[in-house]
Amino acid sequence: NTLESLSELLQASEFSGFPVVNSRERMGLVGYIGRANLASLVDRALAEELPLTSPCYFSPDQRPPRGQAFVDCTPWMDQSPIEIVETAPLNRVIEFFKALRLRYLLVMRNGRLVGIITKRDTLRRIETFRGRPLFLGSAVEPL
Repeated sequence: NTLESLSELLQASEFSGFPVVNSRERMGLVGYIGRANLASLVDRALAEELPLTSPCYFSPDQRPPRGQAFVDCTPWMDQSPIEIVETAPLNRVIEFFKALRLRYLLVMRNGRLVGIITKRDTLRRIETFRGRPLFLGSAVEPL
């Protein structure tokens, strides 16, 4: 990742955070970084006039050649986000959200990240099962 690619990611999406993986092929979970933290890092680096091509690192094992400008994202990243297996029942997901006061869970299959589920997604799914819209004034009609 570069400063430019992270800036483009923030502009192109409205996600409240991003899972960090070791590679797109392996999809091994490294951590999670919230949108506000990532935006703050990018804004600060741009204010310091770092080149857009500056690499951004999410692992303490990665470092650029000596003297090259870079952005270290590791201090602002949650390196131990809560994970759940994809086969977990919905009631377990709800228990996690309630007991741990979480906003998201990272969904895993055989040690690989396969998705993310948010508390909001879960509430919407429950309301779908109940047959009524989640928010008052919603345009969604029950089937």
